Amino acid sequence: MTFRRSAEARVRVLRKITTHDSSLSRSIFSALAARMGDEKRAYDYFMDTVRMDLIDLQGNATDGLHVANLGGSWLSVVTGFAGVRRRSGQLVIENHLPKAWRKLVINLQYQGRHLRLTLTHNKTVVDLVEGTPLTVRVDGQERPLKKLK
Repeated sequence: MTFRRSAEARVRVLRKITTHDSSLSRSIFSALAARMGDEKRAYDYFMDTVRMDLIDLQGNATDGLHVANLGGSWLSVVTGFAGVRRRSGQLVIENHLPKAWRKLVINLQYQGRHLRLTLTHNKTVVDLVEGTPLTVRVDGQERPLKKLK
């Protein structure tokens, strides 16, 4: 079973039983939905994540910020919409940019290298800003990266 089919089956079950009492659950659901191609759910969960304390989504903002949730927002963007992960020891980027965004730029440190990811709706660019050459998989294609001049 592929990751996508396995994740879809698990998420269908979890959506029925998850109450989202944890401030972190929506960010995880967002990242998974993005990787599964469910853009509407991914974006809706993400917006709940970033607005958690602004609109007092859980009714407890007077107790303080949900600081871990701020990290969850980053997680949704990087692992969900940019699809960044390691597979078989290789860095993989899969573009799942929401229609509501025109562009996403992420600076990322990976194994002592500085990478810049630029995602638009029709292109994913990965630049090696600093560090030694490496090969990454971008939208299903192997891409050797050399340092920008």
